[in-house]
Amino acid sequence: MHIRPATADDLQAVEVLSNAVNRDHHQALPKLFLNPEDIPDSRQFWSDRLSGDDRLFLVAETAEGIVGFTTARISENHRIPYLTSAPICRIGTICVAEHRRSQGIGTKLMAATEAWATTLGATEIHLTVMDFNRGALSFYEKNGYGTLSRVMAKPLDKNKA
Repeated sequence: MHIRPATADDLQAVEVLSNAVNRDHHQALPKLFLNPEDIPDSRQFWSDRLSGDDRLFLVAETAEGIVGFTTARISENHRIPYLTSAPICRIGTICVAEHRRSQGIGTKLMAATEAWATTLGATEIHLTVMDFNRGALSFYEKNGYGTLSRVMAKPLDKNKA
């Protein structure tokens, strides 16, 4: 298995992997996530993440092809006066083909992301994970991540408006 920067030639495989994750998210939270079949070509979304000095887009490749990927970016706070401006790496997504999970691929993608973030002076890595995604929560915890904050939601009753 080889971790390398993504190229435009990888975007079709990335889209297939992303759609599998999106399908799981849609099944768990259909009011929030679209069904992948209802999403027009998302390759432009992924293509936009291929370049930029503050962006990372890696793929995990084996003899069978692309089996995982991750995206990340470095950001600094310059707008909120009570937060530090230390560079933070923000994971956009990490995805591993279901049949290749628990084989160390995600861990290698995260390690490569952490190494990249360190070279750019990041002090922390932040990511968002949906509460229903117990497998991802377990993966992140095993890799040293902990809860920093919570995003809470409450559906509004349209009839009361």
